Amino acid sequence: MQRVCVVCGDAFYIADSAEYEDDADLGECACPCGGEEFGVAVGFAFRGDGEVRWVSVGLRCLKDGGLGVYADWKIDYGPTAHLLEMA
Repeated sequence: MQRVCVVCGDAFYIADSAEYEDDADLGECACPCGGEEFGVAVGFAFRGDGEVRWVSVGLRCLKDGGLGVYADWKIDYGPTAHLLEMA
C-alpha cells in the first residue's frame, strides 16, 4: 500500500508494504462519490505478546467524508516494532 501526498506528490509505502511491491497489484483508490483524494489512517492489531498481528489502512474521502478500510494484511513475523514507525 502506497500513499501519495496531494500537495507535493511524493509517494510513501505504509508499514512493510515496500517489501512486497513486486508481488502487489497496485491500483488507485476511489470513493463511490468519485473522489480520489483521502485522509489516511493506519491501524494496528496486536498479539498478546505486543507484536503487530494486522495492519489496516482506512481512508476518509476529502470530497464527501465517506470512510472505508481500503487494505489490510496479516503480519506473520517478528519483531514488528519497526512497523509502528513506518505508518
